[in-house]
Amino acid sequence: MQYGTVRGPDGRWMLRTEDGDELYLDLDDEIRFLVSSTKYLPIPIE
Repeated sequence: MQYGTVRGPDGRWMLRTEDGDELYLDLDDEIRFLVSSTKYLPIPIE
């Protein structure tokens, strides 16, 4: 999860912005994200 994301007192995820706002994510909210990079462990060679 993004930096500043915490569990709210009611169990929902909450994002605290730099301005001090609290944005809640509900269970039916659609979440989109972009993967900037991936790292995989090397495949073992036997």
